Amino acid sequence: MLNHKKKWLCSAVVVCAGFISLSAAAVVYQAEDYSAAFDKTKGNVGGVYKTGDVDIESTSDTGGGYNVGWIDATEWLKYSNFTVTTTGDYIVNARVASASGGSFALDLNAGTIKLAEVTVPATGGWQKWATVSTTVKLTAGKYDLGVYASSGGWNFNWIEIVPKDNGCGQTTPYSGAPIVLPGRVEAENYDKGCAGTAYSDKDAANLGGLYRQDAVDIEATSDLGGGHNIGWTESGEWLKYTLEVRKAGSYYLKARMASGGTGGKLSVAVDGVDLAGELAVANTGGWQNWRDAQIGPVSLSAGRHSLVVKVVQGGVNLNFIDVTEGSVTPVPTGPLYADASKGEWTLVVVPDTQHYSQNRANAPIAHMHKAFDWIVSVKGQLNIQFVQGLGDITEAWDQRWEWDNASTAWYKLQGQVPHMPIVGNHDSPAMMNQYFSRNYYSRESWYGGDFGGIENNYALLTIGREQYMFLHVQAHDQYSKPPASALAWAKQVLAANPRKKVILATHDLWATQTIKNNLLTKYDNIVLANAGHDCVREATYVTTGPNGGVSNNFIADFQCDAQEVMLLRYYVFKPLEDKVYYYTYSPITQKFEQDASSQGSFTLVQLDP
Repeated sequence: MLNHKKKWLCSAVVVCAGFISLSAAAVVYQAEDYSAAFDKTKGNVGGVYKTGDVDIESTSDTGGGYNVGWIDATEWLKYSNFTVTTTGDYIVNARVASASGGSFALDLNAGTIKLAEVTVPATGGWQKWATVSTTVKLTAGKYDLGVYASSGGWNFNWIEIVPKDNGCGQTTPYSGAPIVLPGRVEAENYDKGCAGTAYSDKDAANLGGLYRQDAVDIEATSDLGGGHNIGWTESGEWLKYTLEVRKAGSYYLKARMASGGTGGKLSVAVDGVDLAGELAVANTGGWQNWRDAQIGPVSLSAGRHSLVVKVVQGGVNLNFIDVTEGSVTPVPTGPLYADASKGEWTLVVVPDTQHYSQNRANAPIAHMHKAFDWIVSVKGQLNIQFVQGLGDITEAWDQRWEWDNASTAWYKLQGQVPHMPIVGNHDSPAMMNQYFSRNYYSRESWYGGDFGGIENNYALLTIGREQYMFLHVQAHDQYSKPPASALAWAKQVLAANPRKKVILATHDLWATQTIKNNLLTKYDNIVLANAGHDCVREATYVTTGPNGGVSNNFIADFQCDAQEVMLLRYYVFKPLEDKVYYYTYSPITQKFEQDASSQGSFTLVQLDP
């Protein structure tokens, strides 16, 4: 990007013995890197970068760094050693922001050569940036470049001078005609032109080696529809597209993005003005695991426009941007989304809630209620098919006030999402059956049956083309003494349903080996198991059944955290990828835990929808 601080585009700028030479090349001056200046106020009001009277502040413009602000009429900035080696026409681009608008004059040698008067538009705010342009004629020679504030009330980030006659001052649409909107902007079909005018890419070669013969990195995509995508992105790179908007109105921009790293962000500018919001994704699980990110609505006038896609945070692939007209429900981004049209669905598990039931200062019951409200609010967005508890609903066994607190959170799911809490070693089975009665759950179409009460039960659901069993087995840990018949019942249920994919929830898979030795290694149809109980926070291991069936087993328990924020674990099943992605998320902080134990994926062969 042209506003990268303290970095010249070396392919376009020749620096010789302390001066900058401009011929068939471009040059950028950062506003704050003046050689002389006049400012009406004493001291640097912004207080950053350098001392003196010129007012400088940090900028939120793409690329970061600083801008000159608090500009009053008659103030000026000088940039020395500006050398033009070839007489001709040049394009001057300036990056400006203003709440109300302003103007400035361009000159050479302290005003002895006047170049142009430039209007600064009202951009919508002091950090809402736009690029203004004008064409000037320059005669070969060495000069001081001046920027004079004809009127105040605007901010200044950088100024660029580009030769108009170097064959790169203009771009042309890739297909010969502008991309018509509403419609699709294929990422690889950026305008034809030179580096610095049609695109900016930090490496010199097309790392993907496909489709085009310049420095933009393009590869084949395995996304639906095939074709190509832009990859190997780095912060500061950008691509330009020429558009034709058929009808003035409000539009949404939905980008198809993927990231196998820490995620990435893009921003979009139309005619030099940045649009509100960013197109962002977190780790999508792979460089060809595609997700949608959306901004809008934005107002576009009819006619021809220039669109620039800028890489704010590198490490993201871009396939295309769909531009649609009218009122569109914003598309959820990143891992907080499951595409039901592709058969994707979500399982949520709720780790131990015993401290919330006591409304502790570090685990208030309000957190638990908010988390269950969140589950209901995103049930469609994540296509949540089931919610399983992991035991230790309460702390003190049979204290009714604790059961009252915890049950009112779980009751939020009734009539909303199929669900089942289970007992832990801190929970009284008798109280469990009072608050979560067999009579209530047996009326649900998905309820399969139970043994001895609600503490041992199973649910049956057909999701897409797969049949799933959600099996709930009471606590078998170092403190609990369940009847042997409960384990025998679980074995009987598993043996009777060999073709169903079984997702097991119990209280302990870590402190003792009972469930592992009696169920996980004895049955091939268990594909996933979850438990809490143990303060390891998070752990995982894999078991294999007698005929090679694989179960991925997870422990999630955050009760020993100094401050509990109702962390949930959820799993997104993706049949088209034969994968399951798992995440750890707090609806309280609205943040993901991103360490290797908290998120990842495993293979699970599933029937395509």
